[in-house]
Amino acid sequence: PPSRARLGDSAGVFSRTFASFMAATKTAVVTTLVQMTATVRNTLVNLRQYAGGEGIADLKNICTGLPAIVVSAGPSLHKNISLLREPGITDRCVIIAVQTVLKPLLKMGIKPHFVTALDYHRISRRFYEGLTAEDVQGVQLVCEPKANPGILDSFPGAIRCVSDRLCDTVLKGVIERDMGSIESGATVAHLAFYLAQHLGCDPIILLGQDLGFTDGLYYAPGNPIHDVWAPELNEFRTLEMMEWERILRHRNRLRKTEDQQGRTIYTDEQMHTYQQQFERDFAQAEQFIIDATQGGTRKKNTVPMPLAEALQRYAVKQLPPIPRATVTLDEERVRLAREHLQSIRNDVQTIVRISKDTLRLLRHMQDSFTDRPRLNRLLSKVEANRVRLHKLETAFWLVNYLNQAGAFNRLREDRAIAMKEGLSAVEEQKLRIKRDIKNVQWIQEAAEELISLLQLADKRLAGDSLDDDRYTRLPDSSTTSDGKTRVKHAKSLKVPAVLTVTRTMTQHLSRKINIHSGECSLLELTINRLRKCSNISGIVILAERGSSVRDLLSDINISEGKPEITFRETDGPLPGGHAPAVAAARAFARTCWRSAPGGLTIYDDILAAGPLLEILDESRASAALVAGADWALLDPKLCDSLITRYREDPQRYALTFTQAPPGLCGVVLSRPVLEQLTEETSTANLGAMLGYLPVKPQADPIVKDHCLPTDPEVRQALVSAVCDSPAVTEAVAPLLANGDFSALQVVKHLEEKQLYTPSPLPEHIFVELCTEYLTDGPASPVRRPADGTSVTREPMNPETFTKLLEEISNPERVALTFAGTGDPLLHPRCVDFIRQAKQAGLAAVHLRTDLLVDQPVLDGLLSSGIDIISVNLCADRAATYQQAMGADRFRDVLLNIEYLLKRQRNAGGMDMPWIIPRLTRCDQTYEDIETFYDRWLMTTRAAVIDPMPRWSPYFPDQRLQPVDPPRRVKLARDRREMYLHCDGGIAITREDIQGANIAGRLGEKPLSDLWQLVQQARFPAEGSR
Repeated sequence: PPSRARLGDSAGVFSRTFASFMAATKTAVVTTLVQMTATVRNTLVNLRQYAGGEGIADLKNICTGLPAIVVSAGPSLHKNISLLREPGITDRCVIIAVQTVLKPLLKMGIKPHFVTALDYHRISRRFYEGLTAEDVQGVQLVCEPKANPGILDSFPGAIRCVSDRLCDTVLKGVIERDMGSIESGATVAHLAFYLAQHLGCDPIILLGQDLGFTDGLYYAPGNPIHDVWAPELNEFRTLEMMEWERILRHRNRLRKTEDQQGRTIYTDEQMHTYQQQFERDFAQAEQFIIDATQGGTRKKNTVPMPLAEALQRYAVKQLPPIPRATVTLDEERVRLAREHLQSIRNDVQTIVRISKDTLRLLRHMQDSFTDRPRLNRLLSKVEANRVRLHKLETAFWLVNYLNQAGAFNRLREDRAIAMKEGLSAVEEQKLRIKRDIKNVQWIQEAAEELISLLQLADKRLAGDSLDDDRYTRLPDSSTTSDGKTRVKHAKSLKVPAVLTVTRTMTQHLSRKINIHSGECSLLELTINRLRKCSNISGIVILAERGSSVRDLLSDINISEGKPEITFRETDGPLPGGHAPAVAAARAFARTCWRSAPGGLTIYDDILAAGPLLEILDESRASAALVAGADWALLDPKLCDSLITRYREDPQRYALTFTQAPPGLCGVVLSRPVLEQLTEETSTANLGAMLGYLPVKPQADPIVKDHCLPTDPEVRQALVSAVCDSPAVTEAVAPLLANGDFSALQVVKHLEEKQLYTPSPLPEHIFVELCTEYLTDGPASPVRRPADGTSVTREPMNPETFTKLLEEISNPERVALTFAGTGDPLLHPRCVDFIRQAKQAGLAAVHLRTDLLVDQPVLDGLLSSGIDIISVNLCADRAATYQQAMGADRFRDVLLNIEYLLKRQRNAGGMDMPWIIPRLTRCDQTYEDIETFYDRWLMTTRAAVIDPMPRWSPYFPDQRLQPVDPPRRVKLARDRREMYLHCDGGIAITREDIQGANIAGRLGEKPLSDLWQLVQQARFPAEGSR
């Protein structure tokens, strides 16, 4: 239109601003409607704390004119957070931390004065796990009552609630006091900012307030979520990958913007909305706002300033004493609140009765348009009901507060009626009665839901614990995406337990264990554990036809007791034709419940979808609890809880699982899930369903309710409870002999045996074949030590390698990786060594290479039986490859990868060998990460983002820093990994590429002795934690 020319660039600015405003409004409205039930539930359950505890009124302006530092959890936080450890800083600055950073701060010896919380989701409990009252002495939690009750229950210190309209309405006339009012926060960071204003602080210094995914990270290093992710880390799974996936799981809401240095950075619609709110707050604030965040987006109405400078300028005066809230509650106020709440619940029940009566009257009105007197009589009765409702002031306000979705729908109905033209008075009245029927139905449903919420609140006020997860789980939707009512609480649904006997299990299932009643096979022990479950409808042993397992069953009394035990044979291999690909991937992730290459889970080890569907048909069951026949440490309570969760809502929880270590709990798979898994495709596995797929990004299933919560110590254990070797079975024999043990007892016992006791041999051996290489750049494997000197060693000789294989007494438990200073494929006998390793019966063989070799070498690789080939590609563009790898060979590598992919062998829908491109996250490769990761996940089903090793000579010049895993991950790796240099030297550490500190040389001492020397060097004070 002509106005475009007149308006010029301002038209585009207006369009973008308007679109941004609408997106922000949509986010706010959707959040309000979706979270309303959770808001009311949380607030009512937290009424005990609100009524009996303290507010923030006494904190008003107690720190006027003194600086506050609002510490948020942005990825850049690690760059300057250490400055808060300087002596006297916490005496001169009010430290207000969001809950996400509380534990990292405490770990660094920094005690914030306040921590803020308002999140709906119970996963926030994890930010307080393991904390004691002593840990948080002097730290006060300030929360909005809408926060998940699990937060208030988990925090072991003093708690203050900010004023809340819903709580004050409920308590009106009974407990009326000034709790201290501040603005309602959209995030914990907003709440922290408003608290700083309430305290009178000036200036307010923002720290870690990125509002974007700085450096491709979602969380700051050291975030508690890294402890949750720790059990998934392995040679093919890094924190860099999990951080990147955490960002991309919400791809449809991402937007690109510029960071403070003008570089491209991702943010999302939600954070963009939060930033707009912050910028409005900053514009209206009387305080001086300093942005000391070293990363993230640019924020209007703030003054960028390094934290060190801000502290030097403003942290100069001593803080006054800050009032401390008491930890104990006023039980008399709690009692009064409970009595009043019971009265309100009675009124809400009256609302339900009035709603039902009004619905009856309205339906009669629909049939009375030809009888005006009757219509008027009915109308007067409806009006009388309306008056009765409004007299129930508090109860009716609560119902309407909960029923905001209904109010929104009524507005839509009103608008639809108003938009209709040419309606007669009668036609319009009919539409309005139809609208009123829907409206009253919504009121009735809201009132019925409110009654259940008030009952929860009453129990909590009476002192009920929060063990019942109805207090903390987000409420479920009652309908499916297509509007159909969900089938809920289907307690009668049959769910048998199916124990899969794979080909590799057959040998050890007959192993006898001495228990109190005599000898017992491993299979019988697993069956006995399942017999303790009360929710299973039967036990099915699934084995290959002709398996010796049938003979084992003859020694087990399967006819006595419940549940019924049946035996089923299948003609094909178990778990299926994909077994070799799964076994190879899982060999490098034995202690991981998920996150082997391809995202494969422990359940993929035992998954035989076709036979499982047949079992469901034969038993007329709707789902199965699937476990391995050698999972003799299964926890019956966890298994029962899984089935209970499935039966609550079979459609919503069609796939139900836990994050427990392998072997502690099965997985519940419903018919629809199994039908999807019968397809012979690369994504027909649980790894794909529970992992990240670029074409179908989803929130991580571990934050959803079909992931059953477990004890934190169980969830975060770095052990395997699968009894798949004599060593494991021997280690757990005392538990098995006892017969009565919990998942937590199993984990503690296994950690003692697997993490704090020297193992006879390593589980993962890295073998360097040579020190020659064709690439040397920031992203290549480390070729030189930090001082930049070259490393030269004699290539691996056949005798040394043969000696290694001969001394591995348990090859089926050992995975081998060819890697090191040089490229293994440049050794003339590399392919021969791979064949030799495969013939030795090792669990899996992995090669890490630049793949800059000729076709005959590739053909040799394909025929060698190699399981996994990692390719140091490190780029998605030729220019990036040259900068990152120091060579112009990008096209050569791509052609070689293509050659291998075309010649892979198919194994039940999975191709072998695994081809896994890798990229080292560094300054040179950062811009290529997104396209690289998506491309290769879709092409090869697996890709790796590696951290740059801190011992790389290129590391000091890097802006991007690696994300260090929790310390216990290194502990676990040190217990399981050995590094053999090509000259036969056994290195103590992976970073010792010079071989300056070796335990000895292979051939001079037995491998087992050398491994014990390695263990002694790594753990000089054995037994310490």
